[in-house]
Amino acid sequence: MRGNKHPERLTAEKYNLPTTSFHIFKNTIHKKIELHWHEFFEMSFVIDGEGIHVMNGTAYPLQKGSLFLLTPSDFHEIIPDTERKLEKYTLIFSEDLLDDKLYSLLFNDIHTDSCLFTGTEYAQMEADFQRLLEEMYDSQVGHKLAIEYTLSRILIDVARKRMHSEKKTEVPDVYQPFRDALIFIHHHFRESITLEDAAKQAGLSSSYFSNRFGQITGCSFQVYLQELRLQFAKSLLHVSDLTVTDICLASGFNTLSHFERSFKRKYGLSPRLYRMQPPVSAGTGV
Repeated sequence: MRGNKHPERLTAEKYNLPTTSFHIFKNTIHKKIELHWHEFFEMSFVIDGEGIHVMNGTAYPLQKGSLFLLTPSDFHEIIPDTERKLEKYTLIFSEDLLDDKLYSLLFNDIHTDSCLFTGTEYAQMEADFQRLLEEMYDSQVGHKLAIEYTLSRILIDVARKRMHSEKKTEVPDVYQPFRDALIFIHHHFRESITLEDAAKQAGLSSSYFSNRFGQITGCSFQVYLQELRLQFAKSLLHVSDLTVTDICLASGFNTLSHFERSFKRKYGLSPRLYRMQPPVSAGTGV
């Protein structure tokens, strides 16, 4: 599934916003939104229409009540049904709006796919999104608190819904500091993060964290990080027209030679030859 445009990284500046802390709007999609990613978190809630949401190379159906949450490490595109426009709320916000407890609850698993709200759950979710929209443009007394509490309630409901989802990739059942570190790695693997950065998230010394990390995951921090980057690069090779060099850098590798060598060792082909192979369908994958 290859497009004609290179994926772009959307920033607050592109939205003409002074800050990415919080913004919500209603939008109607009449045509395909090309592959892209963001510097902020994005959450969308569909209120009418149908379509396909392709996230990190996997396709998910969109319908009334569909909700998806994207981190800055995710890339996606939206394809509305040709017969019906797709209407949705779109909410963007920065990580600083998530306190530690909410962040941990929301990302109890590390797979950010879609969830579906129906019946009374849908009605409550739509009312909460509408409340956020009204509070943002109507600066009554306490509107910032209203936004904060309403957003928290939405995210809690999303966390609960995702916990009951059959398809999820759970963080290993370890005590909370390591869970926090693993979630941090999955959200920032494309950046130049270090073992020390991850250990800091767990509140542990680098040496102790390194030893326990190997025991928990079965591999070293560097190997774990590289595996995430290679999986991301593999998806980009099939769903984008980015050059191999651009994919190398977008995936978090510093040099093309290291990327190509690591990729061939993992998948048996160079990135260029792998791109020439037809994608393998698996379930809803593309």
